Amino acid sequence: MRNCLRVLRAERRWSQADLAGELGVSRQTVNALETEKYDPSLPLAYKIGRLFARPIEEIFFDGEDAGSSAQPAIPVSAGGLSRSDLQTPGTVESSVGESPVRP
Repeated sequence: MRNCLRVLRAERRWSQADLAGELGVSRQTVNALETEKYDPSLPLAYKIGRLFARPIEEIFFDGEDAGSSAQPAIPVSAGGLSRSDLQTPGTVESSVGESPVRP
């Protein structure tokens, strides 16, 4: 299942560890969600939706609905990162000293 969790997290300048702490899960779980290796349980999906004040359908989506490149509209705050910033090959450095990660 595709998601925009990395974009939402980046808008708040949270590390994966920060988001994990807010959700009560491990950083590895956040990483697995962002890399689409793990689909959240329904309770976790709702918790994520409440945290970001969005319906879960705006965060998690199936690319079959409107083609494989379908993504929900995510407003990016002025001066923040755009979706293309996070999809460009390279690394994204964390603000709390984690090793750079590949998007």
